[in-house]
Amino acid sequence: MSFEPGDVVIKKDSDQKMTVLRLVGDDENDAMNMMDHQLSSKGFVSGSPMCEWFEGTVIKTATFHIRDLEKFEEKATPEPAAEEPDTGTDAEEEDFDFDDEDFDF
Repeated sequence: MSFEPGDVVIKKDSDQKMTVLRLVGDDENDAMNMMDHQLSSKGFVSGSPMCEWFEGTVIKTATFHIRDLEKFEEKATPEPAAEEPDTGTDAEEEDFDFDDEDFDF
C-alpha cells in the first residue's frame, strides 16, 4: 500500500487518525535528505509516511512503517428510512365531526 501527503490514515493497533505530511525520500532539499538518511538508519524505507495528529490540544509528529498504517475510509452513515405517507385510514385515529360546532374565527 502506498500513501500520499494529505491522506488520512489510521494506526492499526490504536485506530489513531493521522494526516500524512510527507514521505521519506520525497524531498530534494538538503535538510530533508539529511533527516531521511537518519530515518533510513532506523529502518524506515523510501515511502514511509511522516504523520501528524492531535493528542488533546498537543500536536504530535512521527514517522511510521507502512505496515503499521492503513488508509482511513469514512463509513457511510445509512440514510434514515422514509416515513410512510399518512393515508388517514388508521383504525386508531378518532373521527372528529366539526359540523355541529360553531367556531368563531
